[in-house]
Amino acid sequence: MTFLPIVGRELRVASRRKATYWTRVIAAGFWILITGCFLIIQSVSKGSFGSMMTGHWLFLILSWLAFFYTSLCGLFLTSDTLSEEKREGTLGLLFLTDLRGFDIVLGKLAGTSLQAAYSLLAVFPIFAIPFLLGGVSGELFGKMLLLLINSLFLSLAIGIFVSSLSHDSQKAINGTLFLLAAVLGLPLLIDWFRAGWDDTRFSPFLALASPILSFSESMQNRFGYFWNNMAVAHSIAWLLLIAASICAPRTWQQKESAKVKKILFARFRPGAATQLKHLRTRLLEINPAFWLSAREQSQSFYFKLILLLASLVLGLIYCSGQKVTIEGLAGF
Repeated sequence: MTFLPIVGRELRVASRRKATYWTRVIAAGFWILITGCFLIIQSVSKGSFGSMMTGHWLFLILSWLAFFYTSLCGLFLTSDTLSEEKREGTLGLLFLTDLRGFDIVLGKLAGTSLQAAYSLLAVFPIFAIPFLLGGVSGELFGKMLLLLINSLFLSLAIGIFVSSLSHDSQKAINGTLFLLAAVLGLPLLIDWFRAGWDDTRFSPFLALASPILSFSESMQNRFGYFWNNMAVAHSIAWLLLIAASICAPRTWQQKESAKVKKILFARFRPGAATQLKHLRTRLLEINPAFWLSAREQSQSFYFKLILLLASLVLGLIYCSGQKVTIEGLAGF
């Protein structure tokens, strides 16, 4: 059997699409237009910034646009790949063959990410223009290209992971947007909160998972955490792909799983003893394991929820270096 057959098929299909060609042409033309407009404005102003500052500011503008593009690719390209197969009823047919979860996940990832990869590859030569103008070091130029590739991979992995759990397209897009915001922004906010919003006390820990850390360091020509950040973000992307490969064969039967979730959530609503007995009977008809796992869960659920919230509050207070006293709590 051919290794990763879906990957080869999807790449062949995607390479023959006209959209694959025109996407990279449009992407290159867009970045050339931005670069040309910037250089025209610089020449009209009679080079008031100087060639080195021109290269620096042009590289800054191109980097921001490229990073924004790579961070959102998963939202538009991979967030509705597997969920679309579920709605069409073709994902279950694929699992009737010898294909496994990672075959389908990697195949869909390769087919949908080819346009983004070509577009990014078409932009790389334009990044050399500010490098030739000066004001941009070779280290910054090379690491920025690696950062863009890594952020693109992470964004696509987040999109396909959410798609493996979703059935509705709108929910898949919303979930991808939420997870992108959580991965990119939440770790930085937590570390800044730990440092008391003080730049001198900032020490990244959770922020190592966010490519924004390496991007902000690159803009300041600092690379103290660059490789650690790259390794952590890359590892998270592979973990999400592994999770998507595990979830995809188990979540394509959406009708039955939605029915089970509805019954299980009904367990936490207050009701009479007759309703509880009727619920347990329905769970037993579906699967005895559901009946057994749903017994007396409400009390433990609420206890775990309160314990988790209390732990988060105390952890944030401890990390921020604030001392909690009895008087302070009473005054609060």
